Amino acid sequence: MLIKLSRKAFSPFGVKEINKIKLIHKEPFFLIGLFLKISLVFYSFPLIHSDLFIPFISNSISNISLDPWNSFLLKGGNINSFPYGISMLISYWPLSSFGLFLERIIDNYDFLVIGFKLSSLIFDYSVLILLSIITKHFSNRILLISYWLSPIIIYTTYIHGQLDIVPVAFLLGCICMINWNRYRSASLFIVLAISSKMSMLIAFPFILIYLQKRKGFNKEFFNFIFSSLILGLFFFLPFLASEGFWTMVLKTREIERLYVTFIPFNNLKLYVVPIIYILSLYLVWRLKRITQDLFLIATGLGFFSILIFVPAAPGWFIWILPFLTFYQVKSKKDFIFLGFLFNLFTVLNIYLNSKGAFINIPFFENIFYLGKNENFRLSNHFNNLVFSAQKSLSILFAIRMYFYGLRRNNFYGISSNPLLISIAGNEKIIINKFIKTLKKLFPEKDLNILIASDCLNTKQDNQSFSSIALENNTKENKNTKTYKPYYANQISECIQLLNKLIDNNKKDYILFVNDIGLTQEILFERIDISININASNDFERKFSLSNNYSKNSILNFEFKDFHDVSNISHNISSLTTYFPIGFLHAQIQRLSIAIASLNVDTEVSQDKEWIKMTIQGYPSSEDNSLIAQSIIPEIDDYSLKEESWSPGYFGIMQIILLATISKTLKKVSINAK
Repeated sequence: MLIKLSRKAFSPFGVKEINKIKLIHKEPFFLIGLFLKISLVFYSFPLIHSDLFIPFISNSISNISLDPWNSFLLKGGNINSFPYGISMLISYWPLSSFGLFLERIIDNYDFLVIGFKLSSLIFDYSVLILLSIITKHFSNRILLISYWLSPIIIYTTYIHGQLDIVPVAFLLGCICMINWNRYRSASLFIVLAISSKMSMLIAFPFILIYLQKRKGFNKEFFNFIFSSLILGLFFFLPFLASEGFWTMVLKTREIERLYVTFIPFNNLKLYVVPIIYILSLYLVWRLKRITQDLFLIATGLGFFSILIFVPAAPGWFIWILPFLTFYQVKSKKDFIFLGFLFNLFTVLNIYLNSKGAFINIPFFENIFYLGKNENFRLSNHFNNLVFSAQKSLSILFAIRMYFYGLRRNNFYGISSNPLLISIAGNEKIIINKFIKTLKKLFPEKDLNILIASDCLNTKQDNQSFSSIALENNTKENKNTKTYKPYYANQISECIQLLNKLIDNNKKDYILFVNDIGLTQEILFERIDISININASNDFERKFSLSNNYSKNSILNFEFKDFHDVSNISHNISSLTTYFPIGFLHAQIQRLSIAIASLNVDTEVSQDKEWIKMTIQGYPSSEDNSLIAQSIIPEIDDYSLKEESWSPGYFGIMQIILLATISKTLKKVSINAK
């Protein structure tokens, strides 16, 4: 017997989500990585911390100022000490302040430095959790190997001492908020990312393209832009009059790296990086639809386009790692051999060309230096080979991510044809009600509705033609003899007009309302999903024959004890539908009972090919939303309107239709490959 589950278990970050995250902490790889990173927090001393970051942080705590950059420069500080914005400073301020407080009480120990490095560890852990949520806990072990134990993260963050983990964490927070339809929160996180490091602007156009493709130019899209603009002014405007802010943050030497690679044109230079980046944006913008997977991989390619064509700073490799990890987790490819080589040559390249850290080995009282050694230089050929290998692997990963993400995984873009859904039956009130629920569920930009009767240019009553069509010319009666020649001409013109409207359609889904009873054979080649509602008295035979001889998907729904009243959902005693063996019925049955406490009866057909399911009860719209989230993994990719799941049986029908759409698109994708 199934126990009714708590709704909180299916919330975006409820009990179920927390339990999945807890599983990460039990993995040996997590414990190994945590032990190693905590050890490096206490026993490694990166030079850029002592030379650059710590003096600035210490001054900002000891001499609190509304303009910490100018205050630091007036005291003779290094202009390269802290090339980051206000949110980066705020991120490191609390633990560093507490460390400095302890340092003044307890002498001879660098609590300020430990607090500073612990801040990086907290954001590193946050990135791990956010990646687990974004990948939907797809494979914790691959996630831990690819990210948590990545030599790039360990060396760059804890030995070399870079701080880029902070803006990356904010960027992933923005992506999570978008997935949860929290657009104002998403705008806050993207502004935090940009105001911590300006390079996060690279991701901003990809986010806008994704939102536009997902929601269109609607209020969510403009709310995100408006909120980002207002918050951006709040985080940047107070400091634009600061000479120190301009010198240390906006005119940082790292920006000059973007102009290193160019093609000479007489006295002019054609910069390569902006061209590659714009081409990346164009390729993404040209896609008809963008799933979450595509958005994340495309954003990763945007960062790759920068890293491949410039001599990247060590911290820049942290930008790409979460997106590379996402690709490795989702595809389950390249995370061992190519991933290991990429990490190896990236770390080796950083080691040979950048400062490192002094490592204090406990209990042995031995300190050694790990990093570039000016007294020991390898040949330039070796350095160049390491650099070339690192760039080659970056290009290889970018190509593989492109083919996986923008081609193989883009089942929306496989065919330019829309998905054609036919709906017909004998209960006009129920059909109209169901159509209204679909209009509420799908955004207007994605759904086009064609009504067969609108295509008939006739003064005759549509019901007369519906009767003739449903008879299918099988009976020789007075009506068929009177209207048959005229009906044939009208239907022919109607079909031509329908085909023309379908060809000219630019939306993703076409709902064809077959209210005059056109036979399925007429539009058979074009229809992807056929919905029949109380269409005949022989559902079982019709469903069996349809699924044996049709390439498209057939959905049959039968309502019992229907009464024509204002609130029809409460006056339907049961909904009967049919599923092929192995498709959806077990999930529908389990979740309908567990979440909505419905009565569900199933019956296997004599040929063992399909399941007849009868559902009784009245699920709420929230129940149906939770069932849909559990059944359809790709539900976030369909740009559905918020709070638009219908209560009662119509919500169940919405779920079954959307699951069938997902199955149909995947089938199209597989056939196209």
